Amino acid sequence: MVVTPDSVTLYLNGIPSTHRIKSDSLDFSSALLRIGQDRGWGATRNYSGEMDEICIFNRALSRDEIRGMMHLLRSETDTTVLAYYQANEPGGTAVYDVRNGNDGMINGRTERVLSSVPVGVGESTVLHSKQEQRYTALGATCVLAGNDIAQRVVAVTRLTTPPSPMPANSPRFSGHWWILRSWNDAQPAAASVLAPDTVYLTIGAIGKGDAQAPGNLVVFQRRANEYRPEWQECRAVATDTLRGIAAFALCVNDTLGQFVSATRGDSPLSADGDHSNADLRVYPNPVGDVLTVILPEDVIASPVGQAVELLSPLGQVLRRIPVTGAVMYLDMSNEPSGMYILRAGRRIARVVR
Repeated sequence: MVVTPDSVTLYLNGIPSTHRIKSDSLDFSSALLRIGQDRGWGATRNYSGEMDEICIFNRALSRDEIRGMMHLLRSETDTTVLAYYQANEPGGTAVYDVRNGNDGMINGRTERVLSSVPVGVGESTVLHSKQEQRYTALGATCVLAGNDIAQRVVAVTRLTTPPSPMPANSPRFSGHWWILRSWNDAQPAAASVLAPDTVYLTIGAIGKGDAQAPGNLVVFQRRANEYRPEWQECRAVATDTLRGIAAFALCVNDTLGQFVSATRGDSPLSADGDHSNADLRVYPNPVGDVLTVILPEDVIASPVGQAVELLSPLGQVLRRIPVTGAVMYLDMSNEPSGMYILRAGRRIARVVR
């Protein structure tokens, strides 16, 4: 929801609906804020539904920003965030603001449920067509057909955290999870049903066996908002071994959605070759007690106070370790087994303990 002095715009799956209405300013530092309750009706008119990843900004976000942020955890470097409630508390009535300490509490008949919404740590971009049908960003390409290309918008998100739940009985996965969405701003109601038959994904080095038998390479696909284990397996129909790209025939062909690449063959499935975070290196991985971290030059040369952060798969900061040099050694002996995210500046690496 975006509020300006003379309008309120609600977004549903990236599609806006604007209502012209005057809104009073709110002093967030002193006002009592109720989320999910109509101020004019009081306790008799409450929101009925689920909430997660609630973020309040001190400015009006643009349409492209909202579409690009839909599947991303909020960045800690965004100074326009006033409050961020991830609702990851294991129980109780407290709801913590993980950014600025504006903590709250749940009231009434509110209850907690397990969340597996498709969000994570990663990056995104929003593409506007210029009379072209091919959209490429962050290692993914889709080709959209139709006569309305000039009105089409595509958002590409690539996450470095694994989806939840993962596909059952699955082969070896890559380190990336893509979410692709498209809109037709001239016909918003029909925007979500137009999609290609084929998506091209950069999966990194392709093994000889997989190059000869592309069907060994698969993507698991489900719709963009899906959080249940309703993955469909789609096989590659062609490969480009020089660029590390595979073409996948979609099995849910009335939409774009979520994609996780995997192999039943011999490909390493490292998509880091085209990834901006490739120069943050960690080993051994999986790690035992000590993780060696080799930092890129721009992180080392950054201002004093730069730190390496160890994050949970949900993006929660577990530890901040000050940068001491180009090579660092992290003690992981007290960390439970599982997957972690290491962040240095804008660079990210997955770590398995």
